[in-house]
Amino acid sequence: MNKEKEKKIVKIAEMEIKKFVKEWKKNPYLWDTEADIHGELYMRIKKSLKGIDKKKIKGMYGKYMCNEARFDRVYCKPLTYVKGGWNYYPDIVIYEDYTLDNDDKRINEPMLWVCEIKYKTQWGGDQNEGDSKYDKEKLKRLLQQRTNPIHGTKYAYFLELKRTNKKAIPNCNRRITIKKRRK
Repeated sequence: MNKEKEKKIVKIAEMEIKKFVKEWKKNPYLWDTEADIHGELYMRIKKSLKGIDKKKIKGMYGKYMCNEARFDRVYCKPLTYVKGGWNYYPDIVIYEDYTLDNDDKRINEPMLWVCEIKYKTQWGGDQNEGDSKYDKEKLKRLLQQRTNPIHGTKYAYFLELKRTNKKAIPNCNRRITIKKRRK
């Protein structure tokens, strides 16, 4: 995938999030749980990318499959490995081109964009502030392991929504980055 297409895909995904946040602020009770938001954003992003990413990836993981199959670029909650032995299930992932080369290894397909979502409401949701920090740390690790054999992501996005009985607040709606190390 070329850089121009990568940037276009990331821009479309982040525009879909911004459109969703606008709608959510007007009608926050249309989405009761974090899982509702995962599904909504997953479908919006997938639908928006159909126009520029029509080609499905075709291939086979020899250890698990007998025949070739088609793979999409966008997935919700896929198993992902983080350096240090963590299994992780990011909320939404957009993959680059597949390598189809991880049959016996704990490596990821190269990821273009990963999104984590936290949804806190007045009657439930993940209220623990530590979980938000933990998710941000995982995103940073995926960014850091970009060139590691385990594979990481080029872009990461964190969305935190809070709904109280008085208002709906998109608390954190931004791209996550890591600082470049000085040599």
